[in-house]
Amino acid sequence: IYWHYYDLKMRKDPSLVTLARKRTSSSSSSSSSSNTVTTLLDLVMNELDFMHKEDDGKNNNNNNTAHIDEKFSALLVLLTEEQRDRVRTAAKSFWELRDENDSRHLHQGEEGKDGEEIALGWDKIGKTNQSVIRDVPSGIVMRRLKNGIKLNYKSLSSSDMDEVHRGGEGGGGGADDFESCSSFILEASAPGGLYHETLENPCAIRLGSTAIQTDNNIKFGGKSLKTIEDFFLAMGMNLSTTMEAEDFRISVSGQFNKIQYAFQFLHMVMDGVELTEESILQAKEAWGAQYDYGRSELSVLAMDSLCDVISNGDPRVALPSPEIVQPLTRNVVEAEMEELLAPSNMEVQIVGRNLDEKALEEYAQIYLGSVKERYQKRRHYVDPSFNKILPDTTRRSQVNFVQDVRERAAVVLGQIGPNMNGDLVGEVDTKHDVTGVWTGGSDSKFSSETKEKRVLWRRSHPLYVPTTIQILELLANAEIYYKLRDQSGVAYSSEFEYTLNRRHSGGMWTLEVSTQTPLYRKALDMSIKAISTIRFNDVDLLSAKAYLLDNYSAQQDDLAFWVEMMRGLQDDTVARDIRCINEYEKLVKSITLSDLYDVWGSFNTSPSQILASVALSGETPPE
Repeated sequence: IYWHYYDLKMRKDPSLVTLARKRTSSSSSSSSSSNTVTTLLDLVMNELDFMHKEDDGKNNNNNNTAHIDEKFSALLVLLTEEQRDRVRTAAKSFWELRDENDSRHLHQGEEGKDGEEIALGWDKIGKTNQSVIRDVPSGIVMRRLKNGIKLNYKSLSSSDMDEVHRGGEGGGGGADDFESCSSFILEASAPGGLYHETLENPCAIRLGSTAIQTDNNIKFGGKSLKTIEDFFLAMGMNLSTTMEAEDFRISVSGQFNKIQYAFQFLHMVMDGVELTEESILQAKEAWGAQYDYGRSELSVLAMDSLCDVISNGDPRVALPSPEIVQPLTRNVVEAEMEELLAPSNMEVQIVGRNLDEKALEEYAQIYLGSVKERYQKRRHYVDPSFNKILPDTTRRSQVNFVQDVRERAAVVLGQIGPNMNGDLVGEVDTKHDVTGVWTGGSDSKFSSETKEKRVLWRRSHPLYVPTTIQILELLANAEIYYKLRDQSGVAYSSEFEYTLNRRHSGGMWTLEVSTQTPLYRKALDMSIKAISTIRFNDVDLLSAKAYLLDNYSAQQDDLAFWVEMMRGLQDDTVARDIRCINEYEKLVKSITLSDLYDVWGSFNTSPSQILASVALSGETPPE
């Protein structure tokens, strides 16, 4: 369909429209997917008819119209008429301004400094006076549109893949190699995610996200998700949505010559979401099924019970019960999702191979810059009530029982700790006033008073806490697994995990242990002992560093890796420092044993602080 249109468009021969429609309809009549093909073909042909009619009714000598018509060879088939007019107006304005003023392009300043651009349509980035930030070491470019949409992008060279393409039998080569070298991932993230939910409407955003994932009859910008998905499938593109505590993400991937469609889709997303009563009903049923599953699956039940204690019963943290979900209406959920997906909330990350940066910025201006902000005043990314949550220390140990013919047990321990920025729940500041080093750990006095430059650099670095926690996760997992399974034989398996939040004022560690019902008390005691008396050594530290560095190096050519790295770089509240990308390897190599004990000291791991949750199954409850 795409090449049918391209051929007709270049020839500008309206008489071929009917012929192409007949030819494609007849050739696909026997196909099981003929309805989809016909629908897509109608979209293409209707757009072609529309553009020819538009050309016939205008002065053929209008250079601007011809210029715009030529630029839109990729079609605006996804957009509604209102959206097309909006985009065409933005395109005409952008191209006219660019043609009149060549200074819109970036002019490099003196060496070591990013040049400034007189950019009509671009806005200053955060508190800087720059309309573009080009970080040379990482190759990342940061932009911001007038409507508040943040844009981060990076182009990867395909040279690293040459060996792969030459390695196949017969020397490889061909169209597939070209396609793989021009792929892209475009991700739009709305900061806040589940943390954006309010106490007045708990679970509303989770319910809206589930509705989007379970019902393709919902609409973005006036078009059903089913139509969009069918179109992307025909174009060889992938579409996915993800909801996490930190953010809601929409991701589109494909080949770069199709990236205009991804931008069109984002225009539609930010133009508004329309849920249906059926989608809300399906989402509620899905959450009901998940809640029932959580009541019977021991590991989920134990973890959910622990989260309930750590959040002090906050209905937005644990699995929501039917009583929480059922009162939510379509209007409430739709309003919450629309506010979440407001343009000024959105940050867009684009990574691809051999990206055409000029075209990329042009598409951003035309498709995203033309979206109008719907809210004069947005809520904070994270609802303020989340940062006031402290664990319910009156419920240090919880036991749940599920009747079953099998005797099994799940033991989960946990407590709160620092977040990615080193912040702790309930503490105002964890940075030293003068040196800027982190003072939230067990070694805070040494950190704040030392004059050793290497220590000051390391412990004041924005990656100090999260990188040290990465190492601690690896070491704690290995040590605890050995003690519980190999040494004492009280567990089938164990997993230590740390949840690093960026926007919430704290993080959380958990230890999940699987065992037999008769052994659960011994497993619980041994787990508490293993956590509270853990020790680390230099040999294991070197091994963990090597693993992290190897893994980091192996992902340098991975598109998804760079999307994750760029996420949050322009977050207005807790923007990631670009040093978190450029100095990661250097910081990993600098971590010492004293750093491990310093950060571990903020995990609240003494026996009197550890919170425990146990879920048991059997024919009768144990005594």
